[in-house]
Amino acid sequence: MDLRTKLLLGIGIALIFAFSLVALFSAVSMEASYKKLETIEMEDAVATARSAIETDLKSGFSTTRDYSVWSSTYQFVEGENPDWLRENMGADFFSRFPQDRVLIFNRTGGLIFSMQYNDTALMIEPASGTYVNDMERFNMAMSTLRSQNGSYGILEASTGPVIFASHPILMDDAHGPAAGSLHLARRINGDYLSELSDRTGDTISIVSATEIADNATFSGVKAQFEAGKRVAVETSGNDFVTAYLPLADQEPPADYYLAVTSPRSIYQTGMSGITTFLVSIAVAGIFLTLFILVFVDRIILSRINTIIRSVKERGVDADGEDTTVSREDDELTRLAVSIDPVFTELAASREKLAESEERYRMLAESAQDIIFIIDRDDTVTYVNAFAAKAFGREKSEITGRPRSGLFPGPVGESQRQSLDRVISTGEAIKIEGSLPLPTGEIWHDTLLVPIRDTHGTITGVMGISRDLTKRKQAEDALANAHHKLTLISTITRHDILNQLTALATYLELSRDYTGNDTARDFIEKEQRIAALIDREINFTRDFEDVGAGVPVWHNVNATISGANRTLLTGGIAVEIGFSDIEIYADSLLEKVFFNLIDNAIRYGRPGLSRVRFSAEEREGSLVIRYEDDGVGIRPEEKERIFDQGYGNHTGLGLFLCREILRITGITITETGTFGKGARFDIVVPPGKWRRTGQDAPL
Repeated sequence: MDLRTKLLLGIGIALIFAFSLVALFSAVSMEASYKKLETIEMEDAVATARSAIETDLKSGFSTTRDYSVWSSTYQFVEGENPDWLRENMGADFFSRFPQDRVLIFNRTGGLIFSMQYNDTALMIEPASGTYVNDMERFNMAMSTLRSQNGSYGILEASTGPVIFASHPILMDDAHGPAAGSLHLARRINGDYLSELSDRTGDTISIVSATEIADNATFSGVKAQFEAGKRVAVETSGNDFVTAYLPLADQEPPADYYLAVTSPRSIYQTGMSGITTFLVSIAVAGIFLTLFILVFVDRIILSRINTIIRSVKERGVDADGEDTTVSREDDELTRLAVSIDPVFTELAASREKLAESEERYRMLAESAQDIIFIIDRDDTVTYVNAFAAKAFGREKSEITGRPRSGLFPGPVGESQRQSLDRVISTGEAIKIEGSLPLPTGEIWHDTLLVPIRDTHGTITGVMGISRDLTKRKQAEDALANAHHKLTLISTITRHDILNQLTALATYLELSRDYTGNDTARDFIEKEQRIAALIDREINFTRDFEDVGAGVPVWHNVNATISGANRTLLTGGIAVEIGFSDIEIYADSLLEKVFFNLIDNAIRYGRPGLSRVRFSAEEREGSLVIRYEDDGVGIRPEEKERIFDQGYGNHTGLGLFLCREILRITGITITETGTFGKGARFDIVVPPGKWRRTGQDAPL
């Protein structure tokens, strides 16, 4: 597929995708808006239904109050007006008032009259015992007597919810004491709900709380109420939507929910509008996409295709004639005009590249180091002439073959691990060790560097190995000579110290046996000279190890902690303000920190209570700072304390510290203020420190 086709296809797909996103976003937003409007409408509908029930409650309460605050009713309850029943509770009562139950209690809570309308038998009869028991269970008679205002609401009776109204029976002037209580009620049954539906224009029903809690059909409704919603709205497919509202009764929580069901008129109208909108978007998108594709192809791509064809032709013949210039004065024309010098520069660049490649090839081929390239498949793709000679083979016998064939066994596995490390981390590493070759084993130093393509992907590893065999042999010879000198020094020092011990003993005896003061004075001077010789001899024991070993990486926190463990600090706190720093130093680094802490203990009192080590990076270097709260160092002594022989003890501690650090280029200076404590700054140069876990600098 050529660029022109790809571009047209890409533009077409992008436009279709863009129109699809617009259509999808619009459809989702519009659908969400219609659903929100539908929810608001249903919340209003269920509120209207609840308001209609509230109207019936107030109407029933008004009727109840009219009959209760009436002297005739009062006299009837008192047994003084027996005609009251015939005059007021006749067969037409339930046709005049929307009620289906009447109960009258005396002031002791005893039932003196009841009647109900039997809608099955279509007759009036005494109220059922079940309803009377419900009223007694809720203590409605006595609670009404205690209230001068009466009450109304929804009561959860045994046979289902009812609308009730109660009022104490009083005289015409609404004064008591109450003779009893009057209760009117109406069942919330199918007839009532049908009547309510006709009044509101929606289908109204009652759902029990048990059904919502246990029936999986109402799981969505249950979840909405558990989430704290006052009204739950649930759809039934695309045709109907139902809103649910708890019916509060005399015993919360509600045992029933008012359900209002309506057709999804708003949603269906909205979906029809969305469909029309999507069709319009699709038609407009198709038309606009075709127009843009034709426009881009005719105005841009066809001319670019002409330029590409010309570039291909001139790529073969850079000196050929330019045929891309058109009569139009636009960017493409100017691009075509500016292409011609590019081919001239391209020809020059090719020539320079060839010269550069030849120069680097000659450099690699003339090098007296082993230079090689290994790809990600562990195959040798290049070796220079020196490497081929070292292996005793022709270059063609090495390249294109697995590296493991040249180095089988543990050596090859170790090489594989090093190569994998470079490929996985993308960082160069140095390794040193023995390398078996057909001409004999050599000691080598190898630098492994990742090779990347133009996209930055690692395609292989280039290695440069240098023969260090002679240097290694010289180092081994030097170490052997040092060992012999150290052995001679140790034996000689041991013999001298033994003789000094004997000399000190005889000097002590001589001082004790002589009574001549002048002689005793001479002997004491001789003892001091002997002690000085002893310290100098012991210093040679410490100093002969400085620089003897190969510097290594030290974890500074662990080194300070090790030095501190060998000291009796006497309650002095030693604080270390870091934990992840390593420095490259002589193997005697611990003696540096030992001497710093030991000097503080010896000379920092009185007032010494704390020693602290901290670290900070400064212009690439690392500054390890030692601080204490002792007496400090006088200004005139800040440099002299590092001189050999200066001090109150052996005079060698800080001199030895500076020499140990100097081996790897580390410096130490005293920067404190006298009277406020000593402070030593140990400055580690770049490349000689790192964070724990990082590789050592190459």
